Amino acid sequence: MWGGKSIAVVGGGVSGLTVARALQDDGVRATVFEKARGPGGRMSTRRRDGRQFDHGAQYFTTKSDAFESVVQQWAASGVVASWSERLGEWTQGAVVELEAEQRWVGTPRMSALTRHLSADVEVVAACRIVAMSRTDNQWILDAEDGSRHGPFDAVVLTCPGPQAAALAPKHSEVFQRATTLAYSPCWAAMITVSAPSDGLLAGYKCAHPVAAWIANDASKPGRPVPGRWVVHAQAAWSAENEEAPAVDVEHALSAAFTEVVGVPADTVQVHRWRYALAMPTSGPSMVFEPELGLGLCGDALVGGTVESAWQSAVDLVQYMTDMKG
Repeated sequence: MWGGKSIAVVGGGVSGLTVARALQDDGVRATVFEKARGPGGRMSTRRRDGRQFDHGAQYFTTKSDAFESVVQQWAASGVVASWSERLGEWTQGAVVELEAEQRWVGTPRMSALTRHLSADVEVVAACRIVAMSRTDNQWILDAEDGSRHGPFDAVVLTCPGPQAAALAPKHSEVFQRATTLAYSPCWAAMITVSAPSDGLLAGYKCAHPVAAWIANDASKPGRPVPGRWVVHAQAAWSAENEEAPAVDVEHALSAAFTEVVGVPADTVQVHRWRYALAMPTSGPSMVFEPELGLGLCGDALVGGTVESAWQSAVDLVQYMTDMKG
């Protein structure tokens, strides 16, 4: 039976924050370690020149009644809103409008949701955990900057599989499950334009050799500043150009943007998501080893979506709670 009172969560995305909040509500002291400057993971927003770009996850949908109920609570709190603008599919210069579906975005930016989830949770930001050691049934975490953290009764890894495998003991179930998780990279471009967007759709799914998705970021609710677009490259193209110079990626994504949307880019800045797209996998939605006080959860274990991230975390917390009872 796991009955610990302190837990470290490595990774400050939807999964990690969901775990931390739920366990904290159950009386467990939770501390989240996030390598970036703040929580969010791929639910991130980049600010540049007075403008913001949702350069990671673009929107999310719901499938289960349980997640729909949670999203409605987020909407009531004002941290997500429905994005009902028209989207299309671009193929060889032709655009077919997509059927309408319920899409959700953070508001006034995608990272608003994870900011909400991190409220009242201890988050140690800009702290990359590089090693863990276990003594007397407790964990000590070592950070890249030389700092040490702990002790903790348990650790839950919510970082991408390769990073989790690098931290977990080689004999653990967590290590074995983490090594089954694979990802495709994705280059993202944040583009500003001065040309008007009248007559353009809010987003385009692209059958294009370079671009996979293009979105008018300004079309999302709560974003009044115009002229902001985001381009996500195709997974195969991103993999082939994973180590390409940023300037070459900027030129390629800018050209793809103009070809699809029909307006020139004024400025372009790119960002590489190394672990962007989770590949299909089979296995449990989470892992927790009570004898080690070690767990693993995240979107890649379930299906690679925001709902997957939430569901994996919920399953883990339920398992740990049942063990305490």
